[in-house]
Amino acid sequence: MERAAVWQALLESRDAAYQKFNEGLLPGKAGQTLGVRMPRLQQLAGEICRGDWRQFLEETETDTQYELVMLAGLVTGRCRCSWAEKYDRIAAFVPRIDCWGINDSFCAANREAGRRLADLEPLFRQCIASGQTYPIRFVLVMLLDYGLTEVWTPEILELCRRLDHPDYYVQMAAAWLTAEAFVRHRALTLPYLAPGVLPETVRRMALQKCRDSRRVSPADKVLLGARSAP
Repeated sequence: MERAAVWQALLESRDAAYQKFNEGLLPGKAGQTLGVRMPRLQQLAGEICRGDWRQFLEETETDTQYELVMLAGLVTGRCRCSWAEKYDRIAAFVPRIDCWGINDSFCAANREAGRRLADLEPLFRQCIASGQTYPIRFVLVMLLDYGLTEVWTPEILELCRRLDHPDYYVQMAAAWLTAEAFVRHRALTLPYLAPGVLPETVRRMALQKCRDSRRVSPADKVLLGARSAP
């Protein structure tokens, strides 16, 4: 699908009520979205991927409109191409991420890349070294979605320990990642929830997420509650 056809499809799929709801969840995006629901965006991404998806990505590479950027991210994640091309396209898209919604949906679409985390390490290192909010959140959410194995979890926890970043969206992603690590790898993660290991804001957020989780036992919630104080 060409950009013009995609844009028309987006306009025809607008939902004013959803637009208001979605923009309330996306700081800085007021008046910048159309209000197209994710199932429709996924459907359009699939249609684009079955056609000349490279043309669509080329035509939209400078767009900043929310749904068009979202679609570019979904297509980048879902398109079929060589790994070398996929890596380059992922790396090219990351700087376009400007909100958690696009970031997290982009990560979810990158299932193939999620099976090749080791190959993404050079990009991950660049993203962390940038110090920028959304490149760092990209790394954290990719690890959350695909990396919490026994092999990767120790390195992930060490990354969360070292990563002291002031932005809420980085802190929340690190906390979410730590809480999920606790659910899957309790023994590995528990020491990191002690005072003085993680950045304190991240530790408190992670403890709260654990206490709110239905997958954490009542006994562990009591144990973690006792660790809430610094």
